[in-house]
Amino acid sequence: MDYLKVLGFQLQVDLDCDEKKEFLISNDSYHQQMKVALKLIQKEKPDVILFPEMCYDKAYEKMYRDFSNNSLFVAGSTYIHERNVTIVYQNGEKRYIPKRNASGAEPMVRFYPNVSTDDFIKYFLKEHTFIIKNKKIILLNCMEYYQHAYRIAREVDDIFGIFCIASNSNQRVFLEETKAIHNHQDDVYSFVLNGVTTYQGKSYGKGFSYIFGPIQYHEQEWLQKEGKKVLDHTCSIGMLSSEPEYFVGEFTNHFSRFGRSDRYIQNPLCFKTGKIEGERKMNIIKNKDEKEKKNIVITAGPTNERLDAVMKITNMSTGALGKKIAEEFWKEEENIQNLYYLSPKLARKPEIDSEKVHLISIESARDLLEELKKIFLKEKIYAMVHSAAVGDYVGKYATTSSMLASEIAQKTYQQSFSYEEYVRVILEILNNPENIISDEHKISSYEQELMFHLALTPKVISSIKKLSPMTRLFGFKLLDGVSKEELIQVASALRAKNNAEYIIANDLSQIGNGKHLAYFVGEQGVDYVCQNKEEIARTLRKIIF
Repeated sequence: MDYLKVLGFQLQVDLDCDEKKEFLISNDSYHQQMKVALKLIQKEKPDVILFPEMCYDKAYEKMYRDFSNNSLFVAGSTYIHERNVTIVYQNGEKRYIPKRNASGAEPMVRFYPNVSTDDFIKYFLKEHTFIIKNKKIILLNCMEYYQHAYRIAREVDDIFGIFCIASNSNQRVFLEETKAIHNHQDDVYSFVLNGVTTYQGKSYGKGFSYIFGPIQYHEQEWLQKEGKKVLDHTCSIGMLSSEPEYFVGEFTNHFSRFGRSDRYIQNPLCFKTGKIEGERKMNIIKNKDEKEKKNIVITAGPTNERLDAVMKITNMSTGALGKKIAEEFWKEEENIQNLYYLSPKLARKPEIDSEKVHLISIESARDLLEELKKIFLKEKIYAMVHSAAVGDYVGKYATTSSMLASEIAQKTYQQSFSYEEYVRVILEILNNPENIISDEHKISSYEQELMFHLALTPKVISSIKKLSPMTRLFGFKLLDGVSKEELIQVASALRAKNNAEYIIANDLSQIGNGKHLAYFVGEQGVDYVCQNKEEIARTLRKIIF
């Protein structure tokens, strides 16, 4: 028989929402469970990996992609453009499956109409269909399962199983729907994975994930003797509790469920369930008083790149936006463990008097990067807002046109070089001349024909995820006088390159007189548009806290 190995994680997580979306609170308890999940995936090597609704965290992008090379990885769901979207990886590729049906308790129901079962099967079933090991899988979100799974199971040919990821508070209603499906279809599986969730501090998702499918009667008896919870239905295979747990097993179909001993089929193979426990016993549902405090980093102002002991290259940034962001974040003081604010000496600083706020003075891009390395080594940083206008160039050496011309003449005069050799020799001189002016002290104010050779500064934003892969990164991109389309395109490329959660895109021509037009560019495009610094700060606070 050809078996499909399925591994599902019933995580216990905290959720919150605003008027447009729900979101996961990516806290220490969640990451503890993800560590356990990673070890189990490595150990079990399943064909299908399932996480519940609203459990997707972009910080695990690399893990999702890597394990999908040999499996179908259902990473959970998240909100994108006011819609709950399931994130699926297969063969290293990422797919987005918009939720087509929602309950009245979900924010998306205010923005998107629910679809009928006829329309779902006709227009949207294809995007929910996957093939793994030649088996057809239909992947549904909770309300899609509740409203469409019965007819899908009866009308769509050659289905191995319907996989449902959920976060619902009334598993009994879903269970009755599942029983109705399997009263008529005993060769199709239902894997219903329901998270154990708190919603704005109150218990919501109840867990009790379960599996229904083809199983012989005596195999049910054996599972019960092993201590597995089997429900009173001929197709019940197993059920989890209301705690963080997992199930794993190998499943097949197309066999007689009432076979005699000579046609006995062990299905599932190696089925087991277990607790998801980290390095310590996890009490994940927290009161508001126990909410995990966050370490935050904000960079602000310009950098000052050295030419000599006095002269520096700088830019127009004042640190006003960084100051505004820090002061807005401080409204969440009870949720902040430490706030690190890095800026040059003359940039604006937040007016906050607290031992939690650490004002760190930097000058150059290299200074900034070194200070960040120290912070990331010392602390687990939850989020970093990189609003500093980091200079692109720093002085490499100073010379004069006469000194440079003289050196070029000395090394090339009366030499029978080819054109290519001339270019090579002159470039070597330009990059590393012997005749330079010392920049250890102030260069004379009377130096004639002064020339500076500039080198690129280190790209700070490109280093953040290397230093701290789990940190939520928010960067900024400033252009001047470009179209909106070009601005967003450049910001989107920067976000992808540096694995940032958002790049806040600005145009210099749209900044001034109390205005500061900014686009929050995320994975799916522009999610928020702000008109001034206050709105930018409030939006960041809403996203991060």
